[in-house]
Amino acid sequence: MNIVETAARATWAVTAEEVKAQGRITGTDEDAYIASLIQRVQEDLEVACDRAFSDRSLRLTLAAFPARILLPFAPAKEITSITYVDQDGVTQTLGPTAYTLDADAEPAVVVPAYGTSWPSTRAVPAAVTITYTAGGWGSARPLPHVYKDAILATVVYRFDTREDSGYPQAVLDNLPNLCLWTSYGAQ
Repeated sequence: MNIVETAARATWAVTAEEVKAQGRITGTDEDAYIASLIQRVQEDLEVACDRAFSDRSLRLTLAAFPARILLPFAPAKEITSITYVDQDGVTQTLGPTAYTLDADAEPAVVVPAYGTSWPSTRAVPAAVTITYTAGGWGSARPLPHVYKDAILATVVYRFDTREDSGYPQAVLDNLPNLCLWTSYGAQ
């Protein structure tokens, strides 16, 4: 299994203005540093919790189709495509009616459509590729405050201490509750 981000993110879970308000930071001299901290902290917490706090375009590759595909970085918003290398070595694309996505599951699960099975693949690395968007937070479904609070507290902590890693004690104490789902992958 391999997962990569396929596009730069358009937005992050918190803004520099929110960080500055939280940390009582004035002026604009540190804005670039704050922006870099937001990105690093969010990425660190996303990896720790295996969740996407803002929309991410991802590509998951597998050696073959498992019975169920569990998508890393919950929640899943949508599947863009599922391709596979058939037994003749030709790349095929599955139509959206060939599979079912349970995006509300934690983690999101992809299974063959009812009454069908996954096609056979050639025995090659990365025979199956799932391209999808994780995240899906927005005005209709806001990011839960516990995640946003953890990002804000950690960015302010790293800003104040000038450390590129580490978490404030309140975030460390709550990390197990934030990160209930830590090992996805195909099963």
